[in-house]
Amino acid sequence: MSARKYLVLKDSVAEKKYRFSMKETILEGTRRRKEGGLLCKWVILFAGGVAGNGAPKREELELIVEAAGGKAIFQSDLPIRKEDDKMRVIVITSDPPSNVQIKNKDLQRITAEGAGSFTTTWLFDCITRQKLE
Repeated sequence: MSARKYLVLKDSVAEKKYRFSMKETILEGTRRRKEGGLLCKWVILFAGGVAGNGAPKREELELIVEAAGGKAIFQSDLPIRKEDDKMRVIVITSDPPSNVQIKNKDLQRITAEGAGSFTTTWLFDCITRQKLE
């Protein structure tokens, strides 16, 4: 079955609400796929309390990250493997981050070792636009 008839190429309401261009997203996504995907070579570490708490469930977060070429791990999976470069790790917290996430020693250590730290809103904006900004 062809998916073409189900493909949404223009959604003015969503584009206005989320401030993006579907055309630009498709073009950027096509370019990114040639490079392995938006999150190619990135490890996305979800802080405790993110999955299923105002964000998709764990399994869905894994699918989203993997579809973008990345590797999803969760705080319960720590420690990070030695072969995973901390400079290629992005810690994702709730938006806003909870006090537990902010004060977590493991997450503080990982960010001190070079990992970036952003919120779920940032991640989904990046996925929507196919740009890490």
